[in-house]
Amino acid sequence: LSQFCRGSLNFCLPRPQLRRKLFAAMDSKEAQSQITQMISFIASEAQDRASEIQKKGEEEFSIEVHRLITEQKEKVRQTYEKKVKQIETQ
Repeated sequence: LSQFCRGSLNFCLPRPQLRRKLFAAMDSKEAQSQITQMISFIASEAQDRASEIQKKGEEEFSIEVHRLITEQKEKVRQTYEKKVKQIETQ
């Protein structure tokens, strides 16, 4: 292997073909790192969104339960008043 040495620090690089492979490997590692970061970001955003959807669903469920309970209480109250009137008129 022939090497090209540069500067006073005696920094040597391998032949041009190997150098290209080395830089391609570094680019590939950098690309993989960026992909990993993107995947992590997307997963985090998806988790946040899923949490928001879950919270909204729980809130809507709670509101609907409250509405149904209130509606049924009103029906019971009306039925009770109706029976009280029937008893009073007998």
